[in-house]
Amino acid sequence: MRIGRLVLFAFLAPGLAAAQDLPPEVLLLARVKARLREALAKLPDYACLETIQRFHKRPGQQLEPLDTIRLEVLYAGGSEFYGSPGGRRFGEENPSAFIASGAIENGAFALHLKTVFLNGHAVIRYSGEEDLAGRRTARYDYVISPVFSGYQIESDGSSGVAGMKGSAWVDPQSLDMRRLEVRAYEIPPTVPVEDVASVVNYAPMQIGGASLVLPQSGSLALRKASGEEDRNLLEFTQCRAFRAESTIRFGEAPETGESVVEGRGATAVRAEAGRLLPAGIPVTVALAAPVNERLFVGAVLEGRTAEAVVSRGEILISQGAAVRGRVRRLEHHAEGDYFAVGVEFTEIDTGAATFRFYADLRSVDPLPGFEWTLPESKTVTREVGPGVRIWSTNGSTVSLPDLPGVGSFFIRGDRFELPKGFKTVWRTLSPK
Repeated sequence: MRIGRLVLFAFLAPGLAAAQDLPPEVLLLARVKARLREALAKLPDYACLETIQRFHKRPGQQLEPLDTIRLEVLYAGGSEFYGSPGGRRFGEENPSAFIASGAIENGAFALHLKTVFLNGHAVIRYSGEEDLAGRRTARYDYVISPVFSGYQIESDGSSGVAGMKGSAWVDPQSLDMRRLEVRAYEIPPTVPVEDVASVVNYAPMQIGGASLVLPQSGSLALRKASGEEDRNLLEFTQCRAFRAESTIRFGEAPETGESVVEGRGATAVRAEAGRLLPAGIPVTVALAAPVNERLFVGAVLEGRTAEAVVSRGEILISQGAAVRGRVRRLEHHAEGDYFAVGVEFTEIDTGAATFRFYADLRSVDPLPGFEWTLPESKTVTREVGPGVRIWSTNGSTVSLPDLPGVGSFFIRGDRFELPKGFKTVWRTLSPK
């Protein structure tokens, strides 16, 4: 069973009236649309690794883990393209091509935003200001008729187009998207699905000197008429830049190590902007500035290689090279008096070359209150989607989700600081 949207839409420029004639929330919406149009124009230069943890519930039973899927996703030509991690070909416009069964969805990377805000078919209403994860946001509710949504649902051999409705939360100062919720309505009676709801959370990040907002996490909840339910957790990590080439090629991919995007009969060639380090190499990173509880998810992390990076006796990266990344998770759990922290480094810049940094965190400098896992003295959970929790349990301990390229840990106390010079040791991974 799959949820997909395979209809292309045109960008429609909103009409703007004189500022003095429009209420502030209407002007804000116009500015948000302009910001999104600019962001989506840049998005084809970036790809991310999407990790999907899938859960399934049979009628009358409990929700159980099904599997974990990892795909690379790229937005180009108004469509989302998917490929296998480490592969050089983005040739599928629906992730269902990579699974045998179960629920999966496209649209979370870019298409949902495009459909809601840029296609001109949504009825959007301002719903006031709301606090979202401690930050002030403006909320907009929307509805899109099945005639214009292109929101296709497929299940058990049947398919049909449903309408879309939900809410979006935006930062009124930066105009950045923070969260988008999508729910299907008027699902065709021929499709044996009763409810579909998805959430995408966005966060700012910096790649190669460019600042942009990309999807960070999300969830999908689906309930079938039979009583079966599916839940997916989505995480977008290892987002990286691509350098667009002007060449459009037909047929087979080149043998030069370039990545390709296949779509509508043409193959658009793109070369990766950063070299990938060999797997299994230790890399020690020293923070260039403190990290503490006053930062926010998406805040830029900067560091330096604390020692040379060596492979087979050859120095690949000298000591002191710039390392960049972001705060991936920063949650204060007052009931347990601890923080859940996630950090992600994505690139190393030597000045002469840029390397893609894809690695697992192996060790850190001694720090009071630091814990890789927490004792399971009580239930420690947080809902990120209907019926889905982010924590996993292992025996008598509780741990954070294992995401590729993300270092996750706990720090006890009501505040913390990783000081300047704090060292973390990583081991590089293969993306395959």
